Amino acid sequence: MPTAPTLHWLALDACTSTNDIAAQQAESLAPGHYLAVTAQRQTAGRGQSGRRWTMPEGAGIAFSVATRLPPQTNLEGLSLAVGAALAERLELLDLPVRLKWPNDLLVAERKLGGILVEAQWRGQAPPIVVVGVGLNHRAAPRLDDRDPWTLPPTALAEHLTLVPPAETLLQTLVGAVVAVLEDFRCGAGFTPWQAAWWARAAWRDRWLQLLPAHETTEPHLVRLSGVNARGELQVTTAAGAHQTLTSAAARIRPVPLLLDLGNSRGKWYWRDDAQGAFAYDDTALEAWWQQLTPLLSTIPCVVGVSVTTPSRTQAITARFAAHRIPCHWIAPSQHGAGVLNQYRNPQQLGADRWVTAVGAWHAGLAPAVIVGCGTATTLDWLDETGAFRGGAILPGIDAMFAALAARTARLPQLDPRRAVDQIATAPFPPTDTETAIATGVWLAQKGAIAAFTAQVAKQTSILPRVILHGGAAPLLSPHVDIPHEVRDNLLFLGLAALACAQPESHPPQTPPEPPTGPSAPSTHNEETS
Repeated sequence: MPTAPTLHWLALDACTSTNDIAAQQAESLAPGHYLAVTAQRQTAGRGQSGRRWTMPEGAGIAFSVATRLPPQTNLEGLSLAVGAALAERLELLDLPVRLKWPNDLLVAERKLGGILVEAQWRGQAPPIVVVGVGLNHRAAPRLDDRDPWTLPPTALAEHLTLVPPAETLLQTLVGAVVAVLEDFRCGAGFTPWQAAWWARAAWRDRWLQLLPAHETTEPHLVRLSGVNARGELQVTTAAGAHQTLTSAAARIRPVPLLLDLGNSRGKWYWRDDAQGAFAYDDTALEAWWQQLTPLLSTIPCVVGVSVTTPSRTQAITARFAAHRIPCHWIAPSQHGAGVLNQYRNPQQLGADRWVTAVGAWHAGLAPAVIVGCGTATTLDWLDETGAFRGGAILPGIDAMFAALAARTARLPQLDPRRAVDQIATAPFPPTDTETAIATGVWLAQKGAIAAFTAQVAKQTSILPRVILHGGAAPLLSPHVDIPHEVRDNLLFLGLAALACAQPESHPPQTPPEPPTGPSAPSTHNEETS
């Protein structure tokens, strides 16, 4: 029968680092013995990659557990296993803990604590392994670090009415670390903790910015897809490519709140189960804001695109500004997130068309004809190199029906969706006015898509992929004869990709006033969704 591990305690008022003291004292530890070092205050605490970790006296809990493990012990995934074990114990307090790869504990998207694993090998002697844990208990530290990849801190006292004494927490949390180290001692490693870690993984339902370990490339867009038995994080790019993060120096963070302010409605995306659309009347705006209210404390900023009126954009910007949440409104540029804008005047391109092209590029859809089905129907060419070559604009389905009703004396106003749906069963040519109108609109839309695609293919000798997106895409798709696919949320994907390339410090801004006068370009109100 295996014997229970022997645990020794060393309680200090202050020290440089509990990890350092534990490593020094562990030189004399016998096999199967553990040393727990605790301190009220650390003067040289550290976290991942040597980053400084500060803890005001009495505000937090700092401890390190040291032991000697067999020389052949595989330590892969140890920090993740410790995180899962600590989360299980803290959840007994009804605390919804999430785990950020590879070593952070989060509550409400703020950092509650961190884990630092260090090991020392000296010749043939069993290695000394030290697991350090820092937890914000009574108060969160104030951060002088302006690193935009650093999460804001939180403390247990901000989430619990009754906060357990530090001594009680130390007993249970140290016990959790010892249990994990025992798993590694017997050779089980991370495997028993793999499912528990993944079940608590932060941001599983979010787009994330990934900063590679060596920072030789720009941050790029990924989603979490799993964690393997070695504790390596598995991610998937927007184009569906799979990557494995092997270095703890790689950094991830979620993209901001994404907003699409179109002509007739707005749309928003925070995570897969927190997204939607809203109208612009006062009642609908207030209902949308009530949906957002529980999330406001976790939203660092907004990245959006707006083709609606400046006054409407400014009103929404002001709502967020009242909560100290800046809004960054994307404007077209010559380059962005890997896409080249070949418009003669890049700033004249509709912001929604630009962002959607970026989304299509990151989704791996190029070369493509991108068909935006909204108030206007837009036809845009994104080539295989990531160049936005230009496009065409015609009235959308609703606009065509409305124009005929408004500009003629005898043609009726029809419900576009009902009218277009009836085309499939109507004889050709139509023998009544309503079907004749619907057929004319249908022929204009599908004819424009086919003709534009044919022109692109003629110039390149490559048949491009045809992508429909936007609110009217499901209505138009059944009546388009050429091969095509419907894609949702390309604009949000483009916003997320552009958010990766956003300057870290960016003042809140609203789109510029539209040009006025008879020669003013009519691109300000372009909408593809």
